Order: sequence, then structure tokens, then C-alpha cells
Amino acid sequence: MITTITGYLTEKGLLPDDYNYDVNIFMGRNNFFHFFLPKGKSLAVKVADSKSDCAKSLIKEYGALQENHPRYRELLPHGIALEEGREFTIMVTEGMIISSITLDEILSVSGTQRDLMQKFLCGEDRILPDEGIALRSFTEVLETAIEMLPRELCQKYKKVMTDRKWGEFLRKLPAIPQHGDLAINNIGKTDNGLVIFDWEDYGYVTIPGFDLCVLLVSGCQFNKYKLTGIINDIYSGDEGHCHILTPVVNTLRIDQQHFTDLVSIHLILFHKLKYDLGYGHDVIENCQSLLQALHTERPA
Repeated sequence: MITTITGYLTEKGLLPDDYNYDVNIFMGRNNFFHFFLPKGKSLAVKVADSKSDCAKSLIKEYGALQENHPRYRELLPHGIALEEGREFTIMVTEGMIISSITLDEILSVSGTQRDLMQKFLCGEDRILPDEGIALRSFTEVLETAIEMLPRELCQKYKKVMTDRKWGEFLRKLPAIPQHGDLAINNIGKTDNGLVIFDWEDYGYVTIPGFDLCVLLVSGCQFNKYKLTGIINDIYSGDEGHCHILTPVVNTLRIDQQHFTDLVSIHLILFHKLKYDLGYGHDVIENCQSLLQALHTERPA
């Protein structure tokens, strides 16, 4: 495989044929290769069997990067090339040295990075026209997702959905394609600031606020008390307090209780997405535990 990749990169003029490059190799959902080039440049290469679902994900991810890079240029890696061969599908993007980041660090960014992050999480420049909305309504999507929960949680959230009138609430929202997996481990920091990667799930969910809620629950490590503390902070009403997420939440035009509802809705959708895509048990169990902890009060 490595010979095929290096041959392709050299043929495309992306890899110097007279340079002894270094490469890091990671095996996972896709095979990932990080090539280190002269003058501090690098290439990130994902490879999948062309007949696999992973290859379809690479094609989808590359399309998502091409669509969104012009909007959020400083937040996304640049897509360079996509090759759909008989044996392998290869996606090449700008390589980056990325280190892990905490939710507190994200909430503390300033300047251009703060503005870009707020713009991305709001997503108002991605609102779909009516004809772009999936045939099934948000309500039907949510009902299907609730059915994927364990029996006790399924019964609980069927009742919450009815009592809190989630269907009526969701029908008032626009459709905005979401990153789909904006968990804290899919955001990193480079010398230039934040970067958002792994775009293969882009557009699976179009209910606004999904990325924001996934970022919050994962960044809080699915801890109810830290999560509710941040929500209280956003809605504090303190004029002297400037929370990075306040303008984002304001675009949703909902009160604190409805935003808490939205977190639960998106946690249910996130649980289904992870289940459908075959992710590990840990993230699925974390979703279930937080859903059990939320809405312990009697629904209004």
C-alpha cells in the first residue's frame, strides 16, 4: 500500500522523488499517513479499499472540505486531491501538527479564531432552502433515534418528547448541515490556532445546534453538572460577562429550558449516529448515562 501511495503522490508532484521523507502511519477507520516534507510542509493522506464504505466516506469528506474551506478557511485543512482508483481511494489534504485541546481552551479563544468558531457553530451561512431539506421531518428522525435507546430510556424520552412538545419546537428550526462529529477529540490546536478535522459525517444531521451540543457534552466528558454549569453561564444575563457561546445560542432564539431540551435531542441523535456507524461502546454508554441523568425532573 505504501508503495502505491508514494507512487501516486510523486506522480502528482506532491512528493519530491529525490527526498528521503518521514512518514507516520496510523491504522483505524481509514488508514492514515502523515508525510513530512522539506521546509516544514506536510501532507495528510487517508486511504481506503475502493469497494468499502470507508472509501465512500472519504469521497464525502473531501466534498465537505471543498464546500466549507472557503467559508472557514482558517479552521479547516485544505483539500488537495482525491483519487478513486480500482484498488484504493486516496484523499490528500494539507498536513498539520495537531495537539489536543480542552473545552476551556476552546471557550477562551479570542480574535479571529473566536469569530470564526462562532460563525461556524451558528451555521447561518449554511441554511438550506426548503427543497434541500430531507423528505423526513426532524420529528420523524428524532422518533427513530429514540427507538434506538435502551427500553427504559426509550420510554422516558418518548414521554419527554410529548410533554415538552419537541415536535412543535423542532418544526420551527431551519435546516443547517452539521459537521456531524464535533467531539472534542476532532478539534485540535496548531501553531496558527484551532483546526476542525474528520469531516466524513458532514450533513448526516441538519438540525441546528447539533455541533454545538456535541462539543459541549464531549468537552464536559458527559458530566451533567459541568454541562449545566456552562449552560447557566451562557444564560447568566450578566452584561459584563462575555461568553464565546452566547452569540451562538442567541441565533437559536430559544430560552434556557428549550436549549437544555435541544442538548437532549442532539444527544439522542448523536447516540444513534454512533450506533449506526459502529463506533465503540464507550461513547454509546456515555450518551446513555448522560441521557439518564438529564430530565430527571417532571417535564413541564
